[in-house]
Amino acid sequence: MVQTHYDQMTSALDWKDPARVRITACELVLAWQQVEAAFIRFIESTPMGLGLGPKTKRERLALTGSNYFMKDLFRHALDETSTWTTSRDELRALRVILRWLHERLQLWSVVELPVLFSQRVRRTK
Repeated sequence: MVQTHYDQMTSALDWKDPARVRITACELVLAWQQVEAAFIRFIESTPMGLGLGPKTKRERLALTGSNYFMKDLFRHALDETSTWTTSRDELRALRVILRWLHERLQLWSVVELPVLFSQRVRRTK
């Protein structure tokens, strides 16, 4: 689902369509939040004594990579839209939305979880 919205946003950027960029950017972040919510449910269902350790390394790596590509796409969109010839108000509104969504991707991410106390204790034993 994230890949589909990512591709749609790239297409909207290629077409220089501010309305499509705004819509697909919002859909992309929503899809990403659903992926992160699934990861949170996975964490919830992990038995307390197991921590997150190596069992989640693959999932966390995939989420971290996806988050990086999405943030890069938003940076690209912000750069790209500055060259578009459209109304100033529409362009300003689009840039505010893109900047806000880009910041949310940086602030609201569970993929860079700190090492949990239970993992540190087990490693030192």
